[in-house]
Amino acid sequence: MTGALVASNGLAPIQVSDEFWKRVDVIAALNNRAMGSLLALVRRHTGASQSRIGAAIGMSQSAVSEIICGKRSITSLDVLHRIADGLHLPSDARRRLGLAADGSGQGAAPRSDSGVDADELARVLSQSSVDDRDLDFIEQAVNLLARRYPVSGPTSIWPMTAAHLGRLHLIAARPQRLSIHRRAISLIGLTSGIAGNVWIDQGHGDRAAGYFAVGRLAGHESEDGSLTAWVLALESIAPFYSGNAHHAASLLDQASHLACRRAGRRRRAWISALRARAYAGIDNETANDALSEAYADLDRAEPPDGTDFFDKARLDGLAGTVHLLVGDTATANTLMNTALAERPSHDIKGRALLTLDLAAVRVRDDEPEAACDLITDALAMADTQLVHPIVGRAREVLSGMGRWRSTDAVRTIQEHLRSLHRQPAI
Repeated sequence: MTGALVASNGLAPIQVSDEFWKRVDVIAALNNRAMGSLLALVRRHTGASQSRIGAAIGMSQSAVSEIICGKRSITSLDVLHRIADGLHLPSDARRRLGLAADGSGQGAAPRSDSGVDADELARVLSQSSVDDRDLDFIEQAVNLLARRYPVSGPTSIWPMTAAHLGRLHLIAARPQRLSIHRRAISLIGLTSGIAGNVWIDQGHGDRAAGYFAVGRLAGHESEDGSLTAWVLALESIAPFYSGNAHHAASLLDQASHLACRRAGRRRRAWISALRARAYAGIDNETANDALSEAYADLDRAEPPDGTDFFDKARLDGLAGTVHLLVGDTATANTLMNTALAERPSHDIKGRALLTLDLAAVRVRDDEPEAACDLITDALAMADTQLVHPIVGRAREVLSGMGRWRSTDAVRTIQEHLRSLHRQPAI
């Protein structure tokens, strides 16, 4: 069986055999992201001209020539994605480049924690030095994973998260310059935070706790207080949604203390908003102060960068939840509707959770039919990403509707929630 490279300008397809991607020289080129070597190998294997290859991957003939001759290097993830798509790389080949598997990414994820061939990685790393450019690439890839998480969900994000952790582990375990070692440790902390979030969404708090512990340790070892604060804030999400707001508040107190000295204003705004939500209903004065700090910091925040993409719509949503928890449903309703209007449609998890909070507002205001409609809408929009926090929040909102449990609308939702199974295990 062969894969076809169909050139965009109508040139004849380039036939690449499946066995080609299993060759030792091809695997080495992929592992080292040596795109010049890879394109040269494709050309020799298929007999295709540089023009035909360029047409397939969306580049000019001269650009392909410069890459093959080593005059031009590829570091952009967007270009790597374009090459991978144009050459129809199989899943294993894409992973070697540090990209998500081909296709929708909704297939079964690996069950092991490595996600990569450790022996192959060890061989490659032992033959090549690691420099800042390598870590730049991994950092760019990990930040991209964080930004794609709201769109893709945990089962498609996990394979590459595990792959990057495997690579970083091998880098950190080898003798390196101090600056390289410290940066690798920081990236382990960043990636571990994402991994912890994956396992929260899967409902495995024990596994999430392990990754968050690694993330905090990495922040301490790399003397990066902002990273430690970020991990602590992520870690607070699980106890909040499981009803342990006191523990969430304690974690966020630690995060806030570190962030006020080390983090940028956008990250501080996010942590303050989460802290306000945790304290709402426990210590409303602290909650209001934290919410004011969040708005003040976001007003003066630096542009979004990396994992710091917290924005006004997200802040308004959290502020709405704070007002819900302190009993101000009118303000909560206004803020939540404003936030929903601004949150992008692809932010499935965020929109679903916010819609469920809006349903809780309707419950407080004795509007059971409207509440049921919103719960149904939230579960429908999250159909492909019914992660643990969404299902748990839906059940929590429904539990507050005891007075209406005999109505058809409530019984229908109860039956639907009973029929739900946890997301497939990773």
